[in-house]
Amino acid sequence: MTLLPRAAVLAGAGLVVLLAGCAGLPPMAERTAADVGLEPGEVAIVINYNAIGGAHAGLIAGGLLSDPAGSYVAARRQSPGWRGLSLADYMQFQLEDGPKVRAYRFRLDQKDFAEIEKRVREQAFTAPLFCAATVQSQIAGVGPFAGMETSWWTSPSALGEKLEALLAARLVAGRCEGPRGAPC
Repeated sequence: MTLLPRAAVLAGAGLVVLLAGCAGLPPMAERTAADVGLEPGEVAIVINYNAIGGAHAGLIAGGLLSDPAGSYVAARRQSPGWRGLSLADYMQFQLEDGPKVRAYRFRLDQKDFAEIEKRVREQAFTAPLFCAATVQSQIAGVGPFAGMETSWWTSPSALGEKLEALLAARLVAGRCEGPRGAPC
C-alpha cells in the first residue's frame, strides 16, 4: 500500500468520525421560560412515541433546551421566520414523525430546578439512540424524580412510562399534554 492512498483513507475516516461526532453534539437554544411557554421553574419532558420504543426524548428546563442527539435547532434554523425555541414549536417538530407526542410538565422548587438546569448545561456528547437515557439522567434523583435512577440506556417510551406512573400516583404536581396543550 502506498502512502498516498493510506493518507487519503485515514483523512476520510477522520472526516467521517468528525462529522458523526458533530451530529451527536447537544444542540441547545436558550430563551426565557415565558418565551418558551413554560412557567419559571418548570421542566417539560417531551416524548415522541412515533416508533417502536419511541422516536425521541427531549427536555426543556425553563428556557433551556436539551435535545440530545436531536436535530431540532439545526433544522429550525433553516426555516425562514423561525422565532426560536418554544414548547409548542418543539412539539410541532416532533409531530413530523406522527401524532403521538406528549409533554410531561413539572414545577420544581428553585433548588431542584437549578440542579436540572446545571445537568443540562453540563451535557456532553450524546450518541444516537441514547436521547432518553440522557434526559432520564438529567432528571434522575431530583425533586419529583427522586425515585428515578440514571440509566446507561432506556427508550423514549420507557421513560414516558415512568413519567406516566409519576403522574398517576398523584404524589407530584405535574401534567401531561398532547399537541396544542390538549390533555393526554
